[in-house]
Amino acid sequence: MNAPDAEIGPDGRPLLAADGTVLGVVRPTRVSDAEAYRDLIRASFRADPESRRWFVAAEADLDTVLAHIAGNLSFVLDDGGRLLASCSARMPWSPNPAPFAFPHLSWITSHPEQQGRGLGRLITDAVVDHLGAALKAPAVSLGTAREHAFLVAHYARLGWRPFEDRDLGLGHVTRYFIRVLDTGAVRARGTRLGLSAELVEELTTANA
Repeated sequence: MNAPDAEIGPDGRPLLAADGTVLGVVRPTRVSDAEAYRDLIRASFRADPESRRWFVAAEADLDTVLAHIAGNLSFVLDDGGRLLASCSARMPWSPNPAPFAFPHLSWITSHPEQQGRGLGRLITDAVVDHLGAALKAPAVSLGTAREHAFLVAHYARLGWRPFEDRDLGLGHVTRYFIRVLDTGAVRARGTRLGLSAELVEELTTANA
């Protein structure tokens, strides 16, 4: 499990590059961030034609952004007042509930001007570590369009395990990925978390 210092408090914590360089502060998204947050989300999703095609976040307006901040655990990477990247977690009890009984990541972005720095991956890892440390989450999921070949391959390269496809009526098929944080908890309670017995066996054997 994650160390207590992985938790992201109200004031956030520094996000470090591999060489120890401070990239900014990962902190909870605030209502006062709403306009800058909307601009970051739109810029990120619109920069990629496939993401703009498949994901409604590309057209997020201020009301959508405010509802997202209020209803989810939302985090941004803040570099001296500039929002460079984001990652949110929908919970099973969120207004738009997570599809499984553990946190589900969404609105994973980095600003197009920051492309190539790995900020989306780094903030995602920081949020996953926080969910493990603060909430004792046994696993975390995320989803993307199955038709978005680059993102499907990207998440697989980063160690996310694809485990289910669902047609949610969004014009694409959603492919879900999972990362196990607590093998023992998934082994003991996986089926109650919404996972099949076969998948629990596969996940816990792979992570043993």
